[in-house]
Formats: sequence, C-alpha cells, structure tokens
Amino acid sequence: MFAELKEIIPANGTLQITLKAKDGKLNASILPVFPITDVTIPGKSTYDKESVTVNNITPLLLSGSIEDFDAEFINAVRDYTPAVIGFQSNVTEAKASFDAKLAEMKDKADAKKKNGSKSTPTPEVDRTEGDVDEEKVKTLTHVPASDGNFLSAIKDANLPTLEDALTNRMSLTNAEAIAKEIKKINGKDLAETLTGPLSAWFKSETDPGQKDQIGKRLVKITGKSLEELNLVAKTLSLLG
Repeated sequence: MFAELKEIIPANGTLQITLKAKDGKLNASILPVFPITDVTIPGKSTYDKESVTVNNITPLLLSGSIEDFDAEFINAVRDYTPAVIGFQSNVTEAKASFDAKLAEMKDKADAKKKNGSKSTPTPEVDRTEGDVDEEKVKTLTHVPASDGNFLSAIKDANLPTLEDALTNRMSLTNAEAIAKEIKKINGKDLAETLTGPLSAWFKSETDPGQKDQIGKRLVKITGKSLEELNLVAKTLSLLG
C-alpha cells in the first residue's frame, strides 16, 4: 500500500490523508500538496508581469464500507496516480518556462540599459518583447476533476445518503450542490433530481418569503410554471 501512496507524494511536497468513520462507513480524503503555490507570468516586458496562484489538484474523495476499502482502496489510488503525476509535470514545466523567459527578458533589459544612457530611464512597458503562453496559463488555473474511478458500489452506497439529505429542508444552495453530486453518480439532471423534493418542500412551507423563493427556483429549474407543476390552482379565465 505504501508503495502506491508514495507515487502520489509530490516531489518536495506532502500528502494529506484524512479518515473519518461515521454510520458504519469510512470516508477518506487524499490530497497531494505541491511545493509550487504560485508562478510569475511574463508579459511584454520586464515591467509587465503577473503573479498567479496555482490551483491545487482535486482531492481523491472516497466513501464506503471497511470491506470496500480493503478491496478497492489501492486500485483507487492507482487510478488517481496519473492525474497527480500529470499535474505536477505541467506545473513544473510551466514554471520553468516562465522563469526562463523572465530571465531572458531581464538580460535583454540589462544589456539595453548598459549600452544606452547612463541616466536611469523611467520604466516603460515595451510591448514588442515576450508573449504570455496562454496554454500554460490555462494549465495553472484549471484542474480537471477526478473521482478516482472508485468502485461503483461505493458510489451507489452514497446515493441514498445524498437523496435523504435533500429531504432535510436545508438551503436552496445546498440542495442544488447535493443534486450536482447525485448527478455525478446517476447522471440525472437538476430538474429530475430536485423537482420532487422541492415540490414537497413548497407544499409544506409556511413562511411566505421562503415559499416564494422555492417556487421561483422550481420554475427556473424545470422551465414550467407552478400551475403546470400542480403546486398552485390554475387561474380561471373570466373571458368566454
């Protein structure tokens, strides 16, 4: 097991593993922490550069029974390994490329200053030098999500828990966040997942303001009116 874990420890970095037992299940979070947290991106001159924070890779989140972990934990780590190695390679390569470009631009600026006037000129942005590598910037600011391809049975075991959480009448924001997690498991869209629970909440809600918010959210998610959802009585026309 430790041989597999070693593969996802970043060079000069650390690996954070959090384990939590609850309701007979074990939940785990595995997060590689990389030593490079920000990079300086060159612009058009030595005076035109920007420091960018590097987003960390998505952690590997696992949940299941002890038996599930005994059977599939290492396989999940192995599936996660390519993403970690690829992420570190991209960030390291991008930083090295940016640093080399900055050093080259500094050397040019120093040479120009040495061969020019002895007085120190006011720094100006020279828009004829250098280019920001947009692809490398995207590498640093976007990390693809990964669920580690953990055992399907473990995902399915989480589904009832998530669906039960929708009945707890939490905030609408939390309800939509849970629905998005459910979508990762069964592929159902927000409307399909939320219409039933939110409709039940709408019917039982006694606070007018909250009821109005739930109704508006239902209309937005489903694209239907409250009348079409059979949540309010249809307005009768007085015209023949």
